[in-house]
Amino acid sequence: MENNTKELDIDFENFLTKEEIYENVEEKQKLGDVNVIVSNQSYKQKTNNHFVILFHNVLEYVITEYQLKLNDIKIILSILKLMEIGNAINITQKRISIDTGINIVSINRSYKNLLKASILLKDDYGSYYFNPQIVSNMNLKKIKEYDSYKLSKSLSKYDSF
Repeated sequence: MENNTKELDIDFENFLTKEEIYENVEEKQKLGDVNVIVSNQSYKQKTNNHFVILFHNVLEYVITEYQLKLNDIKIILSILKLMEIGNAINITQKRISIDTGINIVSINRSYKNLLKASILLKDDYGSYYFNPQIVSNMNLKKIKEYDSYKLSKSLSKYDSF
């Protein structure tokens, strides 16, 4: 059996009530063999690309306040691309060097700058995290459960944003 899926252009934002939405759906179904599903249930969307939530006003402030250099920003972008859920950074400086073309000595210097600016956070065990007050790669509903959040709140450097 061949599946002839037709996409309908229904602008639901212009409707005022659910009843009007259902009436429009019924009209579209009368036009042909069209199945329309209307749901108020939320769905999780999967993506093929890695993404983060960026609080750009905080990042912009940090970049200008700490006068971050191009290498610092390249390293930030590399870390964002490779960072794990919960903002954990389980990447070696060598991996960042391969990704960015920046030598290890410069990466080490940038890490110090990024720690000073509290973009990167380091716990007592030597683990690195990206500050979730700047960028988040975690479920915001459960953010308080993550170590990076707890660590960032102990600093509370960017709470005013």
